[in-house]
Amino acid sequence: MKYDELEKLAEEKESENWDFRKFLKFHDELSEDELDKLVSKIASKYESEIECTSCGRCCKKLKPTLEQQDQQRLADRLEMTVVQLREQHLEYDESDDEPRWQMRDVPCPFQEDNKCTVYKDRPQDCRGYPYLHEPGFNGRTMGMIERTFTCPIVFNVMEELKEEVALDDDIEYDCW
Repeated sequence: MKYDELEKLAEEKESENWDFRKFLKFHDELSEDELDKLVSKIASKYESEIECTSCGRCCKKLKPTLEQQDQQRLADRLEMTVVQLREQHLEYDESDDEPRWQMRDVPCPFQEDNKCTVYKDRPQDCRGYPYLHEPGFNGRTMGMIERTFTCPIVFNVMEELKEEVALDDDIEYDCW
């Protein structure tokens, strides 16, 4: 897959992904734990095949959230105060249910040649992205569908997960 084609491919699969989400929520026989383990297994496969620094789309498209400890760590790295960091690189976003500090600019000002120039001190939001190894996948499917537009790993995980669940359950999805 060419990374510049990802958004088009994700758009083509979006309706199917929403139907799959509905299936997972209401019809799938996998337990939460079984689903999380399956997602993690598939994710590990694609993480070994796709080098994030060959893509860098997350840094080009997203605005990570920075908690207080992230701000302090990054400010220390850049040899500035948290106030200076906020003035130069962050914005306070109140548009969501949970107001937060986030990167102001896209692409990220700390990305160079698809690599993070502050990698050791990057925000927790960046460290965990795209959150495929965290528990509760079924409760996070809306976010995962959104991430299919940004992350080729998530896109591939969703595609293989649809196949795996169909094979495991031997069910035809009447919503597909």
